[in-house]
Amino acid sequence: MTDFGPVDRGYWTNNDRENAEDAATAFVNALRRLQVDFDDIGVEEPCAACNHPAHMISLGSISVAEAAQFAQRINRRLDGLGELDGSPGDGGPSGGPCRSERDSERPVAKPSSHAAPR
Repeated sequence: MTDFGPVDRGYWTNNDRENAEDAATAFVNALRRLQVDFDDIGVEEPCAACNHPAHMISLGSISVAEAAQFAQRINRRLDGLGELDGSPGDGGPSGGPCRSERDSERPVAKPSSHAAPR
């Protein structure tokens, strides 16, 4: 039997939209911890005609300069994490050996047809 009692604002709540907003909020906050902020980020409604039946998080567009700046900021943070655990960073624009230089210093194991079983 249907309850015909009074409703409150929760009657109109779209849980899918709220879940998308919660995920988007967590994502934006994680990016901001890396000093990255997308001005055009947003939550898009589902669109069956567009072939995305669920809510989507849209990052919008960023300039080439912003992409370079964001990459530098993220790499700097990741390099800092590498220093904490003793692992070498990727280098890249923030300094240190780049991946190809680091990899060229390591001995390369060649595959063998006579590999011993483990």
